[in-house]
Amino acid sequence: MGSELEDGDAQGRSVMEKNTEYYRNGLMNLSNKSELDDFIKNEYDEPKEGGWNKGVELLNRLMKEKNLTVKQVSINAGGQNPQYLYKILAGERNPKREPLIRMMLGMGLNVEQMNEVLKNMGHKELWPRKPMDAIIIFGINHNLEFDDIEEELCKKNENYSLM
Repeated sequence: MGSELEDGDAQGRSVMEKNTEYYRNGLMNLSNKSELDDFIKNEYDEPKEGGWNKGVELLNRLMKEKNLTVKQVSINAGGQNPQYLYKILAGERNPKREPLIRMMLGMGLNVEQMNEVLKNMGHKELWPRKPMDAIIIFGINHNLEFDDIEEELCKKNENYSLM
């Protein structure tokens, strides 16, 4: 069973420490939709306090610190749609995890910065035990270009892609 620490439950267990059986049993014991809503709210990761807006603010701050333009990020991210990037940075879109990682690769963020943005936008951090994440972490740590990371992801499994 995993042991990645996150926010935790009443017994101090994190989301990753709670195994599939824990969730299966929890779901089996629910009797109505209200209990399901409470279960999901209490048992799964949510954006950190400040949530999505804090993640957007962090992305904008990092863009400014790195003196990057949306066009540069788009090019560095393998041609990611600049209009989509503008909408993310304006807080008009809350992207799924993969397009967000793609954008952050285009920004040249390190693993720590990426994980902070991912957490604040309600996504799982990069986790070395997941093959896709391990490839991304390796690529970041070895300063690989987006296209090289994408190629490695596709070599591992055609379903692993940031595109």
